[in-house]
Amino acid sequence: MVTQVDLEPLVRDELLSRCTGLSGLIEWLDEIDRRPGLDELDHRLRGISINLEALRNCIGSADVDYQRNFIKKSEFYELVANTWKPGQSTPIHDHVGSDCAFPHRLRRLHGDHPFARRAGSGRTD
Repeated sequence: MVTQVDLEPLVRDELLSRCTGLSGLIEWLDEIDRRPGLDELDHRLRGISINLEALRNCIGSADVDYQRNFIKKSEFYELVANTWKPGQSTPIHDHVGSDCAFPHRLRRLHGDHPFARRAGSGRTD
């Protein structure tokens, strides 16, 4: 079962002060004051730069299954950093009534292997 954690305000503030890519994304999401479309998210996430060291230091992982680290929630969006330890997985699933988008290029927090996940496809590139 997934573990869900809301980042403490001081931890979130530290992360956002060290990761301008995330803080800029949040500023944009808050300014549009509506639910963004997938094309808009795709455009924003293509150019995002994530400070992986800051992210590593501010989020955690679960011993069983995976952990959802909530960075910011609003009426229109949730910004979450999901973490899986080696050997953990998540079955392909549907986000009924909501959209799900990931940056095109991510790096494992415990390694340097690039991967991309296509929502709903269950495959990595």
